[in-house]
Amino acid sequence: MKTKKLNLALIAVLLGTGFVFATNNPLKQSQRYYFYDSEWHDTPPAPGSAQCQTNLNKICSGEFESMPETTSNDVSANPGATLIVRGNYQ
Repeated sequence: MKTKKLNLALIAVLLGTGFVFATNNPLKQSQRYYFYDSEWHDTPPAPGSAQCQTNLNKICSGEFESMPETTSNDVSANPGATLIVRGNYQ
């Protein structure tokens, strides 16, 4: 009887842990977004239409957990960006 209760408690803990990981999803993958035409896009600009010109205060593209809500590609306005390519599409 003690073993059965212990097994049930262990199962409950494992299920609870699984629920936390499923809802918080710490392994959620980031997606790359690109800033051109004055807004964020989930695809790069068409080949030959724009090139990323170096500008250390701007972001050409970066990885975000979700579509950026800012209307700016300023580095300071996008603290959630990772693996950024600094510049401005022109």
